[in-house]
Amino acid sequence: MVLILVAVVAVAVAVGSQTISFQLEQVSLIELASAPGAPAVQRDAAIAAGLQQLQDLNPDVHGLSLTAAHLSHGLRRIAGDGGRMLFTATDSLDAWVLEFAAPAQNGFRTVHGLVVVDARTGAVASAQLLQSN
Repeated sequence: MVLILVAVVAVAVAVGSQTISFQLEQVSLIELASAPGAPAVQRDAAIAAGLQQLQDLNPDVHGLSLTAAHLSHGLRRIAGDGGRMLFTATDSLDAWVLEFAAPAQNGFRTVHGLVVVDARTGAVASAQLLQSN
């Protein structure tokens, strides 16, 4: 019986350590391979929370619209251009990863937002607003 239990634990560890990568519009996601489940927080609620957080970061930015949404099961990291880390979770996180864009404004040609919303609680885990030329 002990041998069977050890084998099951070893399989769970091996499966739990596998990662999957997804490419969104502007970022790459790295998440643990796991069985997807239904999120407690629905997509529209996550989008509303993410958009509000970006507007709170900079009220002068207008016209933000969703460009990508991904429900990540076991999110570990988000990387930007050149592999630059934008988000790291100490424990894997079931989260909505949302990308936003806005038209050129306030002297900037590009305006992008990235928000991570916990799919279990609806809390914003991370929000970034990048304005550049």
